[in-house]
Amino acid sequence: MTSIKISSSYEELEMIESLSKGIFRENEIPVETQISEFRTDSIEAEIVLPVLSVTFSGVIAVVQIVNLVLNIQEKRNKTIAQKDTPISIKIETSNGKELDLKISGNTTNEEIKKCLNSVQQFVDDFLQDHDGISLKNSQLGETVNSTDIEKINLLFRGLLSNLTDIREWKSLPPKGYKGRIFFESTFDGTSLREFICESRERKIYLHYEEAKSCKGFFYILERENVLAFHEDITDFRMVDMENIFVRYEIEELSLFKKLIHHNDFILSNSLSLAIAENSSETISILLLSADPSDATRLRLGEEFREIQDKLQLAKLRERFRLDQRMSVRPVDISQSLLDLQPQIVHFSGHGLTSGELCFENKIGQVHPVSPDALAALFEQFTNQVKCVLLSACYSEAQAVAIVKHIDYVIGMNQAIGDKAAITFAIGFYQALGAGRTIREAYKLGCVQIRLQSIPEHLTPIFLERNT
Repeated sequence: MTSIKISSSYEELEMIESLSKGIFRENEIPVETQISEFRTDSIEAEIVLPVLSVTFSGVIAVVQIVNLVLNIQEKRNKTIAQKDTPISIKIETSNGKELDLKISGNTTNEEIKKCLNSVQQFVDDFLQDHDGISLKNSQLGETVNSTDIEKINLLFRGLLSNLTDIREWKSLPPKGYKGRIFFESTFDGTSLREFICESRERKIYLHYEEAKSCKGFFYILERENVLAFHEDITDFRMVDMENIFVRYEIEELSLFKKLIHHNDFILSNSLSLAIAENSSETISILLLSADPSDATRLRLGEEFREIQDKLQLAKLRERFRLDQRMSVRPVDISQSLLDLQPQIVHFSGHGLTSGELCFENKIGQVHPVSPDALAALFEQFTNQVKCVLLSACYSEAQAVAIVKHIDYVIGMNQAIGDKAAITFAIGFYQALGAGRTIREAYKLGCVQIRLQSIPEHLTPIFLERNT
């Protein structure tokens, strides 16, 4: 983010603030402004003055703001201006560069020219491609080209590797005990995808040292009009002396809005599965089931009816297509994935304590498939399938293997009863039908199990691919 701090008289700062907001409106750039009572460096300053803070993404407005200050100073009475403190400007950008300016009413034309040259050089340095990552062609076109997608994915892989401890702070409802009110909160981990998608609505924090190591990524993403990272240094949480977390908010810039619709973008999978009402994309769900004749019978027909009913009643029901394949043999899985091209694959059936899933052979009896074999199959569909739900006992080993290739996988860490499996599916598809994310749908599925007083809500596990 670009930060401009301007110190002068309160009346002048109010004028600068009002006029600068007009500049940002014309350029359609979100901006945050605040006039504080004292300048931040007031201890060192000879005269203590209020300071106007202007925070925004990019540098397109920097020259205009400086020109605005120059015009205001030019209107000052020069005789009076000589006795006044100059207007001080401090500019900081996300590439770590700073520029300090002092502008008074008696500044000469030569000094003004020198000042503007310094500002222009400062802006040009921010825009300069020192790292070989320039996305100008994609910014000018209607779509993002494949070469630029590779560059952008490289940046996001850097974020995924470095931002390993992202937390969300939630305040819990107050509890009463013996006439007293107790307030509690949670500070649990969340994902980079959720951070980027929902940082404006939720209080999400980055580990201070990890965020510091990512400043270079933040700068390039802002420079190339992808994302801007707003750090709120006044809002921090301390777990201990070595673990300090600072709140960040994400601003989506123009190129990001093109990226989320590109199938090869590393984060498009999670974004596209949080169904928006104004989107026309159809999500295909494939329900695979196997109930071998030599195994305990399952209530698979009831589970399919519940899933079908919940999607038909959903607010976004026109956005989903549900297909079913029953008595599935191993060869049927790949054929169904090729024919139907689903984004979500839901398997209902038996699992063994060894981690194998039970499909059927030619005569309808158990045909076990190992985690490595099924993972190898899904590896061939990594750009198509976004989520796999394994509604089968002891399917955690399968989930761990599959998540190496698929973004989201849900499995079971022990045996699960029919009632719990069906109840989880009800909550999961209710949430998806309302436009919630995969993670939120998983959470609602677990909550539904608890609401039915079934002691198995900790059995489903949620895994996310570390891309």
